[in-house]
Amino acid sequence: MGFFHERSKMVDEAGQEIKLSDKPKKDVSPTEKELWRERWKNAKAQVDLSKKILIFLDMPHDQLLRRLRPILSHDKKSLITQ
Repeated sequence: MGFFHERSKMVDEAGQEIKLSDKPKKDVSPTEKELWRERWKNAKAQVDLSKKILIFLDMPHDQLLRRLRPILSHDKKSLITQ
Protein backbone atom coordinates (compact mmCIF):
# COMPACT_ATOMS: atom_id res chain seq x y z
CA MET A 1 0.00 0.00 0.00
CA GLY A 2 1.44 3.35 -0.96
CA PHE A 3 0.54 6.89 -0.03
CA PHE A 4 1.43 9.37 -2.75
CA HIS A 5 1.88 13.05 -2.09
CA GLU A 6 3.87 16.06 -3.16
CA ARG A 7 7.54 16.23 -2.40
CA SER A 8 8.17 16.55 1.31
CA LYS A 9 10.71 18.76 2.96
CA MET A 10 13.06 17.72 5.72
CA VAL A 11 12.84 19.61 9.01
CA ASP A 12 14.97 19.37 12.13
CA GLU A 13 13.71 19.00 15.69
CA ALA A 14 13.13 22.77 15.92
CA GLY A 15 10.96 22.73 12.78
CA GLN A 16 13.57 24.50 10.67
CA GLU A 17 13.85 23.30 7.07
CA ILE A 18 17.04 21.45 6.18
CA LYS A 19 18.27 22.18 2.68
CA LEU A 20 20.84 19.98 1.01
CA SER A 21 22.50 23.15 -0.29
CA ASP A 22 23.38 23.95 3.36
CA LYS A 23 25.48 20.79 3.64
CA PRO A 24 28.98 21.68 4.81
CA LYS A 25 31.79 21.57 2.26
CA LYS A 26 34.68 19.13 2.59
CA ASP A 27 37.06 21.78 3.96
CA VAL A 28 35.00 22.66 7.09
CA SER A 29 35.86 21.56 10.60
CA PRO A 30 34.90 18.09 11.88
CA THR A 31 32.68 19.77 14.48
CA GLU A 32 30.54 21.40 11.78
CA LYS A 33 30.29 18.09 9.93
CA GLU A 34 29.17 16.33 13.11
CA LEU A 35 26.54 19.01 13.81
CA TRP A 36 25.20 18.50 10.28
CA ARG A 37 25.08 14.71 10.74
CA GLU A 38 23.19 15.06 14.03
CA ARG A 39 20.74 17.54 12.55
CA TRP A 40 20.10 15.26 9.57
CA LYS A 41 19.89 12.13 11.74
CA ASN A 42 17.07 13.63 13.81
CA ALA A 43 15.24 15.13 10.81
CA LYS A 44 11.64 14.33 9.88
CA ALA A 45 9.87 14.54 6.53
CA GLN A 46 7.14 17.19 6.47
CA VAL A 47 4.30 17.06 3.94
CA ASP A 48 1.91 19.98 3.55
CA LEU A 49 -1.63 18.62 3.26
CA SER A 50 -3.36 21.99 3.72
CA LYS A 51 -5.95 22.81 1.08
CA LYS A 52 -5.61 19.32 -0.38
CA ILE A 53 -8.28 16.80 -1.24
CA LEU A 54 -7.50 13.22 -0.29
CA ILE A 55 -9.06 10.58 -2.54
CA PHE A 56 -8.78 6.92 -1.65
CA LEU A 57 -9.66 4.62 -4.53
CA ASP A 58 -9.62 1.65 -2.20
CA MET A 59 -9.92 1.25 1.56
CA PRO A 60 -6.57 2.46 2.96
CA HIS A 61 -4.57 0.39 5.39
CA ASP A 62 -5.80 0.72 8.96
CA GLN A 63 -2.44 2.08 10.13
CA LEU A 64 -2.57 4.89 7.57
CA LEU A 65 -6.07 5.85 8.67
CA ARG A 66 -5.01 5.88 12.33
CA ARG A 67 -2.13 8.23 11.51
CA LEU A 68 -4.28 10.56 9.42
CA ARG A 69 -7.29 10.65 11.74
CA PRO A 70 -6.13 13.68 13.83
CA ILE A 71 -5.63 15.71 10.64
CA LEU A 72 -8.81 14.55 8.92
CA SER A 73 -10.90 15.40 11.99
CA HIS A 74 -9.25 18.87 12.21
CA ASP A 75 -8.01 18.17 15.74
CA LYS A 76 -4.43 18.99 14.79
CA LYS A 77 -2.86 21.19 12.13
CA SER A 78 0.31 19.13 11.98
CA LEU A 79 1.24 15.58 12.73
CA ILE A 80 4.61 14.02 13.47
CA THR A 81 5.01 10.29 12.91
CA GLN A 82 7.94 7.95 13.21
